[in-house]
Amino acid sequence: GPGQDAISDLRKILDIAWQNNLGMILSLWSFDMLRSSIGEPYLSRNKLLLRDTLYTKAYINNSLIPMVRELKGHPAIIAWEVFNEPEGMSVEFGWSSITTADIPMVDIQRTVNLIAGAIHREDPNAKVTNGAWSFISQTDVTNLAKVSITLLETPTQEEKRKIEEQFERKYKVKLSAENILTEFMKSSAANMNYYRDDRLIQSGGDPKGVLDFYTMHYYSWAGTLLSPFHYPYSNWQLDKPLAVAEFYMYDTFGVKYEDLYKVLFNTGYAGALDWGWDDTQLSTRAKQAMKDLFHTNPYDLVVNPKSGVIYLFRAGSTILEKGDSTLIEWKAALGSQVTLNNAAVPVNSSQFVKPNQTTFYQLITKGEVPSTATILVEVLPSGKIISFKASSKQIGAGESTTLIWETTRGSVVTLNNMLVDEDDSMQITPVENLTKYTLIAKGEITDSAIIYISIVPVNQVNRALFRNATASSSERGLGHDKPEYTVDGDLNTYWSSEPSDLQWIEIDLGASYTIEKIIFYWGSAFAEKFRVGVSHDKINYQLLKQTLSGSGGIETLENLQGTGRYVKILLDKRATQAGYSIKEIEIYGKPFITYISDDKPRAPTSFFLSQNFPNPFNPETVISYHLPVNSFVTLKVYDILGREVATLVNEYQQAGIYNSQFAIRNYQLSSGVYFYRLHAIPQSGKQTGDYVQTKKMIFLK
Repeated sequence: GPGQDAISDLRKILDIAWQNNLGMILSLWSFDMLRSSIGEPYLSRNKLLLRDTLYTKAYINNSLIPMVRELKGHPAIIAWEVFNEPEGMSVEFGWSSITTADIPMVDIQRTVNLIAGAIHREDPNAKVTNGAWSFISQTDVTNLAKVSITLLETPTQEEKRKIEEQFERKYKVKLSAENILTEFMKSSAANMNYYRDDRLIQSGGDPKGVLDFYTMHYYSWAGTLLSPFHYPYSNWQLDKPLAVAEFYMYDTFGVKYEDLYKVLFNTGYAGALDWGWDDTQLSTRAKQAMKDLFHTNPYDLVVNPKSGVIYLFRAGSTILEKGDSTLIEWKAALGSQVTLNNAAVPVNSSQFVKPNQTTFYQLITKGEVPSTATILVEVLPSGKIISFKASSKQIGAGESTTLIWETTRGSVVTLNNMLVDEDDSMQITPVENLTKYTLIAKGEITDSAIIYISIVPVNQVNRALFRNATASSSERGLGHDKPEYTVDGDLNTYWSSEPSDLQWIEIDLGASYTIEKIIFYWGSAFAEKFRVGVSHDKINYQLLKQTLSGSGGIETLENLQGTGRYVKILLDKRATQAGYSIKEIEIYGKPFITYISDDKPRAPTSFFLSQNFPNPFNPETVISYHLPVNSFVTLKVYDILGREVATLVNEYQQAGIYNSQFAIRNYQLSSGVYFYRLHAIPQSGKQTGDYVQTKKMIFLK
């Protein structure tokens, strides 16, 4: 029998599921019934159930039929599944590393036939399925298994890693990729659909013992030729609908995990059930993927539609500047009467809106389930500071940093009482130990923001702070997907990679430095082995440090010797099964200065006009530029109205690096914004076309 309280407990589970809008497929048996580790007497008893119809029918009469009889008609039951991956205990496909695989497939077919027939007789409305382990046992497409073996003879190291990881997580057994492929591809029989109606009836003799739909599982060991994500449902030439009932929410041979549900839906599969009940990351990914699919296709996915229900109501952006527009979209159940801000609209449509002030948009439906949804679109007034930041708030003596700001359209903006553009940046070189910069924006409102720039000993400046960071991959879906989180100065944020060994993260320091120390603040998943390299050009790297036994936590690399602008961390081997997780990376070093023994400028590889230094300036500043070839050069200064106020260079110059001084005392000029313009006409070499570049500088009395 089913055991004391088993049926009543199952009913409670189904009740709770239905209260939470969940349906369930109830799986009766699994390959685990012959898992070697369960031992006697269970193995012998379970083998009898599969081999001897007297025992099969005893189970059906004493356990199965009472369950179906008591639970039939429960709205939470989607279907009954006879087996979960029964091929694992079969002679033809069995996994000797996991099970005592000595049950012929014909016995499994007979058991499926007898159990399905019994369920259909007891509950004619019930649906029955069976969870096949692969298309190898689910399709008659010719020679599929042999083709797949050929495909997987030489998997890449990354493919091997994925095969091993997924196998261990799924089957709780650790094997090498080679052993897994040998285990799963050792078939003594050609691939075929073992669960076709005529084959089941021939094995068990029950004409009602057929499946209502197929379910099939997919893991990375099956490559692409056995993949539902790479071939449409029609490829398998099946006679019933097919749901892909197990797969991991990982990127799959070029298909991004966020697209897995979408691909199955768009290529004809009847359903999708990801495998991820034991992993918050995978569950979160699946939830978002299902939401996205629902928002796109609610009319195809809602099982019992009721008029009045709102499926989707969203805006492309809920924060605008004046003059901007945003797209509002909505989808309501068919048969609903819908209004948007009291105006009748279709049940499924969209509309661009361009509000002049902060506005509520309300969608109201009438029908069986009247509903209301609201969106607030905020319109920012002129005079609002959207952002104000510095590329570095700590610098060494004589070093520069850049202030960057963004304000709303129509603002009048000043920086330390000097008129500046609404959205702009400025390189500054403070001379005081602590300098205050105040940004004020005026318009419909007045807003202000303050940044303090401090000068500290040069070896105490974190060169990585707020710099650009890139990575080989990012964990998407949980909010840890930005490499910039490793350089934002906040230990509460962190970047995580995809769960594989060979990953990297690189930080652009903005200029070249002599690197002396790097500090890693690891999250819960750190690197056991990693390397750190530095480069001037992102092509040629110098190895700074190699670590073969990373400790996690706060890890400091000291006494480093190397120079460059780009610091790349090669994460070679994980200490955990999760992806690498880094809260913060701090890099310390001194500005790298190239000294040329003959005092002659070294020919650069391209034209370049640098920002003047210092800026703002008083009474003088230096403008540097690079000439890769001999050129005729003019360097001129203009006021804010475009009038020429000075010619600093007007001559033929050879290739090299040049510095030109602009001293304000030589001209009668007032405080304000000025522009300098470099025009170089190449006279030799392979360079073609003039080089023209203009930059802004500020004179403060």
